[in-house]
Amino acid sequence: PVFPMADAALYVCRDICIPVRSELSLDMATAASDLRVAVWRQRVPQRAASAAENVVMSAQIRPQGAGKPVLALQVEGTPADIFVEQDDGAYFGRPAPGASPGEWLLTVSNISDPGKLRGKPALVTVTYGDKAVEQPVILD
Repeated sequence: PVFPMADAALYVCRDICIPVRSELSLDMATAASDLRVAVWRQRVPQRAASAAENVVMSAQIRPQGAGKPVLALQVEGTPADIFVEQDDGAYFGRPAPGASPGEWLLTVSNISDPGKLRGKPALVTVTYGDKAVEQPVILD
């Protein structure tokens, strides 16, 4: 059995500080059988383990007016939300439906040259209500 533990030391301050100490532990055998934990575990994004599990069919950086490129994603189904992480400091905006079915556009707010992102890796998380899939992609 696994029993994670934490020891926390806090200070509650106003005019003076009063130290507060707390020990926390979790019985993983009990937590694993708890329905609430099972429900929340299902919401944790699962990594696409094979091409058959991929939900992002393409990820393309395109120039757009106003000097801000967009990331055009071709995504399977109708996602509830899309999140993109990228190590070169790019910030991706809220997804908006594109012109074709399954296309979603995310404005890149802090990079003006689309060429700086082409060929770079990114991690796309696509959520579908109670399911979420993480998929690594290379930006075209």
